[in-house]
Amino acid sequence: MKNFRVKKKIRQILSTASTFKPPKSTHIEKVGGRNNRLASEAGRLRAMGYDGEALADKLLALNAELSKKPLGEDEVRAIALSISKYPPGMAPKTAEAYVSLPLDALPEPVRSYVVECARALGCDPAMVAVPLLVALASAIGNTTRIRLKDTWIEPAILWAAVVGGSGELKSPAIEHALKFVNLAEKCEREAHRKAMAAYEDAKKKYDVEFDAWKKAKSRSKPPKEPRVPKQKRYTCSDVTMEALAVLLMEQARGLLLYRDELAGWIDTFDRYASGSGDVAHWLALFGGRTLVVDRKTGETKSITVPTASVCVTGGIQPETFRRVIGKKHIENGLLARILVTSPPPRRKRWTEAVVDCRTNQAMAEVFEGLYAIRMRMDKQGEPEHNIIDFTKSGKDVWVEFYNEHADESFLLTGDEGKAAAKLEGYVARLALTIHMVRRVSTPELLEAPDAVDAKSVNAAVEFAKWFQHEARRVYAMMKESDDERDTRQHIETIQRNEGRITANELCRSTRKFEESEDAEAFLNRLEQAGLGEWKKKKMTAKGGRPTRVFILKEDVSVTQTHDETDGLGYGSAHATQPGEPLPIGDMWRSAMNYNRRWGYIHKKGA
Repeated sequence: MKNFRVKKKIRQILSTASTFKPPKSTHIEKVGGRNNRLASEAGRLRAMGYDGEALADKLLALNAELSKKPLGEDEVRAIALSISKYPPGMAPKTAEAYVSLPLDALPEPVRSYVVECARALGCDPAMVAVPLLVALASAIGNTTRIRLKDTWIEPAILWAAVVGGSGELKSPAIEHALKFVNLAEKCEREAHRKAMAAYEDAKKKYDVEFDAWKKAKSRSKPPKEPRVPKQKRYTCSDVTMEALAVLLMEQARGLLLYRDELAGWIDTFDRYASGSGDVAHWLALFGGRTLVVDRKTGETKSITVPTASVCVTGGIQPETFRRVIGKKHIENGLLARILVTSPPPRRKRWTEAVVDCRTNQAMAEVFEGLYAIRMRMDKQGEPEHNIIDFTKSGKDVWVEFYNEHADESFLLTGDEGKAAAKLEGYVARLALTIHMVRRVSTPELLEAPDAVDAKSVNAAVEFAKWFQHEARRVYAMMKESDDERDTRQHIETIQRNEGRITANELCRSTRKFEESEDAEAFLNRLEQAGLGEWKKKKMTAKGGRPTRVFILKEDVSVTQTHDETDGLGYGSAHATQPGEPLPIGDMWRSAMNYNRRWGYIHKKGA
């Protein structure tokens, strides 16, 4: 329940404390939200002067009214007791807990690839999975769209950002996610190089034959001039809108735009134009609509792309994200169009783990299958996307989600309201992407190859709810004051240190504290707030000075996660041996022949 709606409920409770009866139709559950929501509302009620039993009574009423699965009474009273320790108006603000990516919603072999990449890199699976979903959607491109009804059709276009600090493995994770798209691009470059060599030979032969035909003044038809081969493209990076339009004219399937630092993409919006000309074009591109770009130079003064498709992904640092988005791109809706994830950093540990050979093979075959899908041709011979619908079961799941989401988001405003509005379309796009992956990997498990079934829609709904939760987390971090951000980061540091830390360790971990006494004072404030306690550290056999250790309470939900890298699907017990071949499709086999580095990666692991 979002802020406005919750405040309204609180006012109802406060005004009708003795006769309040919760309505039966407003139960809405959120991912990882029960403890966080009640703690947040307890802070608001504490600011109004409530404490002890009075605060507990209000929270128990809210708990019963706002959740399908209410917390136990003991848990609610524990929250009330914890918040009651604060003076009115001084209750702490805690960020929503990080909820792990719903890995089980990923179809195989995508799930196994994500798990194995995360294990090999030592990063959160979401850092691989989110850009990988974008890569898969880009492989589908303009070939297929999903029809929700006759007047509502959604394309396979996803925009996503991995938000994280420097050194948190954003780039390696995204490189693993885009590995197969980049390989396909390399294959096409090599094919184009060979085609150009053949073209040059044919052009020389044509020139000779044409000169001979011209001198002979023959009445026969002139020799046919060879066409310049066009390179098939799958990716682009730093392009102006005009250059992008030219590329899209030749790539009807669409493109994937990847920037290692997404700020570079957003900064280009105003590079060559005053105002927001490029932003308007990009907002239209998100919907896969017609793109029209007027040019001042060139033979063609206007470029028209009937159905432009560009997927976007990359990494960005939190402070940079806050700066480049700003108020402008919140108001124009750009932020709402970008799926975001910001997993808490993990402690690095060396591992010999690699991505299994058979998992790489299976993923390569998925991308090969998606790239093999062709657009159909209309009566004028122009490429046109294929349309698929829901199965009956898939439509039932979609309608149920749509209605529940509409109830939940009805009163939302601001950036969260805009993000919620885009979530409906994202469910359809994610369902389409998941369905197409299943169609090329496990077609025997589908209800129908040309219709999206309930399993794909349910998976999409799970991801959409997870992305909604991540959006709330990231948006809240973007709005933090400096003190709130420092407090959250210090608590995250303690949690990464297994929930315990000394003042000296905390002082060494950040530049925010000049002396260990400053760090100790911060930890004292956490103790006073009931978020932890000091304990004496046992002396070793060698002796030494006695030390105090601060122990953070286990229920402090700033960033909670767990290791999801168990239970592999593809090749979990298979050890890839050096020199072991990777039998994938012809395109991938030819790539291994000319690209030694690619072959090494697959022999040794990712």
